[in-house]
Amino acid sequence: MAIVCDNTNKCAKAGLIFFNLIFWASGAALILLGASMLLDQGQAVLLTAVAAPGMPPLLLVAFGLVGLGSVVLVVGILGCFAGLVEQLNKCLLGTYFTFLFLVFAAEVSLVVATLLFREQTISGLESRLRDRLHNQFNRTGHEHFSDAYNFAQYKFECCGATKVQDFELWAKMQQPDNGQNGPRVPITCCMVQKTTTPDASMHGMLMGIDIDEWRTARPVRSDLCQSQGVSEARHERGCLQPLEDWFKDKSLLVLAVGLAASLLQILGMAYTACLCKVAGK
Repeated sequence: MAIVCDNTNKCAKAGLIFFNLIFWASGAALILLGASMLLDQGQAVLLTAVAAPGMPPLLLVAFGLVGLGSVVLVVGILGCFAGLVEQLNKCLLGTYFTFLFLVFAAEVSLVVATLLFREQTISGLESRLRDRLHNQFNRTGHEHFSDAYNFAQYKFECCGATKVQDFELWAKMQQPDNGQNGPRVPITCCMVQKTTTPDASMHGMLMGIDIDEWRTARPVRSDLCQSQGVSEARHERGCLQPLEDWFKDKSLLVLAVGLAASLLQILGMAYTACLCKVAGK
């Protein structure tokens, strides 16, 4: 960095423009990450299944990423302008430094919020899933959770929180009044025939799995799926681990992008401060 600062005015400005190209790339990464969260409805649905009480909606996080990325692009324009003027302008560089610091503060806030969000979600997830399956699944007024968990079971090919027996209370409530046996597990616990058309396959690559596909799924063997004991026609593993792994992966991606962008701001502020010294001579 000292080599650049001691070099010619032209070289210093070229370095500033080069930095802003990287800066723009980080802004584009933030926008793409936020846009992917907005476009993939499956992410919002799955978050409904794992969400802890009082958690902010995923849409707020997604819009925050898009908004922050847009600000980065605008600040990048200011940085390029500072590098294109004939002589380095200390006032312009100072303004640019201030905006870099504000973006840095916003990105650090995003990282901290994501860490808290991640810890709050993972903490007590097993007991929370069991409680919601017992008290909310297929209950009036809790349709969003029921649909979200059915989607999770269909997507991850799992059943219950940690085991099939998590649906025992639900099964008792499904018993008809005529004394006949009702279903032991929801249809999304069964192994189903998945028929995906080329158009649906392309949609899945771009937008994620169809969140309503489970509604029309047909079990391979409905009778075996609802039978007592372990069944080859039913998913026996619980959904706790795949849901937890999914959430950890998604939150880790946000953390990685946020930390990388924050590091870039630190380098940018240091370089800009160096240029301010050059401009002041």
